[in-house]
Amino acid sequence: MKRIRTIEVASHPGERVCIAGWLHALRQMGGINFLVIRDGWGTVQSVAETETELSSLLEHEGGLESVLSVEGLVVNMPHAPVTGAPNIRLTTTFPRDLTRLTP
Repeated sequence: MKRIRTIEVASHPGERVCIAGWLHALRQMGGINFLVIRDGWGTVQSVAETETELSSLLEHEGGLESVLSVEGLVVNMPHAPVTGAPNIRLTTTFPRDLTRLTP
């Protein structure tokens, strides 16, 4: 799967994408988890509805500023904090070493 930048997410509704960057924020809200991923171009929110989707991050004790990539389906969320901002419905997270990422 080709990696895209956060600023490109809005142009991929309904598609599966991969975003790589740093974990900017993690909000765990009783069964639903919100990850804000930051790359060199901006931020995007990913939504994980199960702990399984976060298992790789948690196994590696990933915290804020951890380098990772996420894969999932881009979904426009009209009720998102930034009106109409797209979210990524997360399917997997991967702690990553940025030296191994391709542009």
